[in-house]
Amino acid sequence: AQELKEGAEEKVDDLKEAAADTTEAAKGKAAQLAEGLREGKDKVMKEGQHAVEKTKEAASNAADYVKEVPDKVAEQASSLAEQTKQLAGDAAEYAKDAKDRVVEESQN
Repeated sequence: AQELKEGAEEKVDDLKEAAADTTEAAKGKAAQLAEGLREGKDKVMKEGQHAVEKTKEAASNAADYVKEVPDKVAEQASSLAEQTKQLAGDAAEYAKDAKDRVVEESQN
Protein backbone atom coordinates (compact mmCIF):
# COMPACT_ATOMS: atom_id res chain seq x y z
CA ALA A 1 0.00 0.00 0.00
CA GLN A 2 2.84 2.32 0.84
CA GLU A 3 4.40 1.69 -2.57
CA LEU A 4 1.11 2.43 -4.29
CA LYS A 5 0.74 5.61 -2.30
CA GLU A 6 4.29 6.72 -3.16
CA GLY A 7 3.76 5.78 -6.81
CA ALA A 8 0.51 7.77 -6.87
CA GLU A 9 2.20 10.76 -5.23
CA GLU A 10 4.98 10.56 -7.81
CA LYS A 11 2.41 10.50 -10.61
CA VAL A 12 0.63 13.49 -9.05
CA ASP A 13 3.94 15.36 -8.85
CA ASP A 14 4.65 14.48 -12.51
CA LEU A 15 1.19 15.73 -13.49
CA LYS A 16 1.67 18.96 -11.51
CA GLU A 17 5.02 19.50 -13.22
CA ALA A 18 3.52 18.80 -16.66
CA ALA A 19 0.65 21.19 -15.88
CA ALA A 20 3.13 23.89 -14.82
CA ASP A 21 5.14 23.36 -18.03
CA THR A 22 1.96 23.53 -20.10
CA THR A 23 0.88 26.69 -18.29
CA GLU A 24 4.26 28.34 -18.92
CA ALA A 25 4.17 27.32 -22.59
CA ALA A 26 0.63 28.68 -22.90
CA LYS A 27 1.69 31.97 -21.27
CA GLY A 28 4.63 32.24 -23.70
CA LYS A 29 2.37 31.54 -26.68
CA ALA A 30 -0.18 34.05 -25.42
CA ALA A 31 2.57 36.67 -25.08
CA GLN A 32 3.72 35.95 -28.65
CA LEU A 33 0.17 36.24 -29.96
CA ALA A 34 -0.36 39.48 -28.05
CA GLU A 35 2.85 40.91 -29.51
CA GLY A 36 1.78 39.83 -32.99
CA LEU A 37 -1.59 41.50 -32.50
CA ARG A 38 0.08 44.71 -31.28
CA GLU A 39 2.37 44.74 -34.31
CA GLY A 40 -0.57 44.04 -36.61
CA LYS A 41 -2.63 46.80 -35.00
CA ASP A 42 0.28 49.25 -35.30
CA LYS A 43 0.70 48.36 -38.98
CA VAL A 44 -3.02 48.78 -39.67
CA MET A 45 -3.06 52.11 -37.81
CA LYS A 46 -0.03 53.34 -39.75
CA GLU A 47 -1.53 52.31 -43.09
CA GLY A 48 -4.86 53.83 -42.10
CA GLN A 49 -3.18 57.12 -41.18
CA HIS A 50 -1.34 57.08 -44.53
CA ALA A 51 -4.65 56.55 -46.34
CA VAL A 52 -6.25 59.43 -44.39
CA GLU A 53 -3.35 61.74 -45.32
CA LYS A 54 -3.58 60.75 -49.01
CA THR A 55 -7.34 61.37 -48.95
CA LYS A 56 -6.85 64.79 -47.36
CA GLU A 57 -4.20 65.63 -49.97
CA ALA A 58 -6.49 64.57 -52.82
CA ALA A 59 -9.38 66.60 -51.37
CA SER A 60 -7.12 69.63 -51.02
CA ASN A 61 -5.92 69.27 -54.61
CA ALA A 62 -9.52 68.98 -55.81
CA ALA A 63 -10.50 72.07 -53.81
CA ASP A 64 -7.57 74.02 -55.27
CA TYR A 65 -8.58 72.96 -58.78
CA VAL A 66 -12.20 74.00 -58.17
CA LYS A 67 -10.95 77.40 -56.95
CA GLU A 68 -8.76 77.84 -60.04
CA VAL A 69 -11.44 76.91 -62.60
CA PRO A 70 -13.46 80.17 -62.38
CA ASP A 71 -10.27 82.21 -62.75
CA LYS A 72 -9.19 80.18 -65.78
CA VAL A 73 -12.64 80.49 -67.33
CA ALA A 74 -12.60 84.25 -66.72
CA GLU A 75 -9.14 84.52 -68.30
CA GLN A 76 -10.27 82.56 -71.36
CA ALA A 77 -13.47 84.59 -71.65
CA SER A 78 -11.47 87.81 -71.43
CA SER A 79 -9.04 86.59 -74.07
CA LEU A 80 -11.92 85.52 -76.31
CA ALA A 81 -13.60 88.90 -75.85
CA GLU A 82 -10.33 90.65 -76.79
CA GLN A 83 -9.96 88.46 -79.89
CA THR A 84 -13.59 89.12 -80.85
CA LYS A 85 -13.05 92.86 -80.44
CA GLN A 86 -9.93 92.67 -82.62
CA LEU A 87 -11.78 90.68 -85.29
CA ALA A 88 -14.69 93.14 -85.22
CA GLY A 89 -12.24 96.02 -85.65
CA ASP A 90 -10.52 94.19 -88.53
CA ALA A 91 -13.92 93.48 -90.15
CA ALA A 92 -14.97 97.14 -89.78
CA GLU A 93 -11.68 98.27 -91.32
CA TYR A 94 -12.09 95.77 -94.16
CA ALA A 95 -15.68 96.97 -94.75
CA LYS A 96 -14.51 100.62 -94.79
CA ASP A 97 -11.71 99.77 -97.26
CA ALA A 98 -14.18 97.91 -99.46
CA LYS A 99 -16.61 100.82 -99.35
CA ASP A 100 -13.82 103.27 -100.18
CA ARG A 101 -12.80 101.12 -103.19
CA VAL A 102 -16.39 100.91 -104.42
CA VAL A 103 -16.78 104.68 -104.12
CA GLU A 104 -13.41 105.24 -105.83
CA GLU A 105 -14.23 102.83 -108.65
CA SER A 106 -17.66 104.37 -109.17
CA GLN A 107 -16.06 107.80 -109.52
CA ASN A 108 -13.68 106.54 -112.19
